Amino acid sequence: MGSIQHSPKARAAQTARIMAEHLAPVGGTKQTDGLLPMDDPGIWTDRVSGINLDTMLVGHLPHLSGMASTLLCWNPETEIVQFNTATAACLEGAAGNWYLKWLVGADILKE
Repeated sequence: MGSIQHSPKARAAQTARIMAEHLAPVGGTKQTDGLLPMDDPGIWTDRVSGINLDTMLVGHLPHLSGMASTLLCWNPETEIVQFNTATAACLEGAAGNWYLKWLVGADILKE
């Protein structure tokens, strides 16, 4: 794994650190811009096209939903992936050809 990028909010940073303990990304965790709730999803849809390593983004709703929808169907207003709190989604692809590989919600992780 390349890196885990997270928003400046404390909860996102905490989640990124927890995930890094298990995934050991070579690039570590990094606070970055463009992942706040009301940020433009296009910021990261443009950025991910230039990333060649697996990258985890830890952010917030509604931004993550809009970003996933933009990558999957080019429309941030169409909710393709339903994110709830503590949902993780894996999208793969490049250059306008993205697909949803898996989606995990917190409800299946409970004991």
